[in-house]
Amino acid sequence: MNIILCLSGGQEMLSLGGNHGEMMMMKKMQFVCVMLVIATAGISQASVTINTLGTSPQETSAITAIATGGDDMAGMKVTFTGAVNETLTWGDIGSGNYGVVGTNWSLRFPTAGDTLSDQWTLSATDMTSVLIDAGPGQTVFDIWTSPDGTANSFAGLPFETGSETFNYTVTYSGPVNLTSSAAVGDLYRYMLIEVDGAAADADLEIFFKADTDTASTAVTPVVPAPGALLLGSLGSGLVGFLRRRRWA
Repeated sequence: MNIILCLSGGQEMLSLGGNHGEMMMMKKMQFVCVMLVIATAGISQASVTINTLGTSPQETSAITAIATGGDDMAGMKVTFTGAVNETLTWGDIGSGNYGVVGTNWSLRFPTAGDTLSDQWTLSATDMTSVLIDAGPGQTVFDIWTSPDGTANSFAGLPFETGSETFNYTVTYSGPVNLTSSAAVGDLYRYMLIEVDGAAADADLEIFFKADTDTASTAVTPVVPAPGALLLGSLGSGLVGFLRRRRWA
């Protein structure tokens, strides 16, 4: 916006006339503005697309903390896909960080940090995607910026990065509810980060924010109530019976 205003202003002032010195000054201003436009024309207009999936519902007993640091997420599973395919367990990696260190890739977060305000660091070569399964670490992703959500989760933050050299697609799945309560839509077990094809063979270093909360227990799949299982079985049996009757 500033560049456009500068160009427009330069042209308007030139059209107003003036003495020779003023004209030369305006021409210099115009030249500088044009050079800024040329310099920024090649900057990638990358984007971040965030999706949520309601499949594979999960549950935990309660949310016990919202200021989650690297050590609070110990036990999470991180799967890297790209030049290599590896699944590693989140733990202490030294230098004041928790995370995982794989073959030509790593993901880390400060031990004493807070995921609401501090940055994660993802470094990789030849990356296609990274999947974080927060469940085994008694952790959930909190994506609502509003405090109105699951009890005690308060405000969260979805994936956010300034490292927009490439296009990113971030998908949250496995909506989490508290035991005996319905999922609200703010908490998720999984976060998948994908980069576009332009990142192939590239050396990446992505700094991003993504809020998490600490759960009282490991996050596990929702087990249907016995009544729901019975109704499902009866429904399947009825469909099979009607099909047999139709073709008899």
